[in-house]
Amino acid sequence: MWSNATHEELENLCPLAVVGQLSEEEQARWNAHIIECVSCRAEFDEYADLLHHKSLVAGKRLQPAAWMHTAKCADRIAAMWRELLPLGEWLRDNVGASTMESAYRRR
Repeated sequence: MWSNATHEELENLCPLAVVGQLSEEEQARWNAHIIECVSCRAEFDEYADLLHHKSLVAGKRLQPAAWMHTAKCADRIAAMWRELLPLGEWLRDNVGASTMESAYRRR
């Protein structure tokens, strides 16, 4: 398949290449392609630069609700945080630890 891949097909691999999610065959084809393709190499560098800015924030905006003033509030908030665990695991596995100083340590 990859021997006859179009530029667009190879370009679509860029985000996966940045996070190391290509198969061995795809990775070999991608590596050969970016030796020759300046635009894909530049796009790869842009994606990689974005990953250096690891100060991502995830949250959920809640409307005032009666349960917020009850003992169940902590349980509901904890459940919402648990929903973010897959994102945190993906970031840990594919991006790595942040090199930015924590806002809490700067205080």
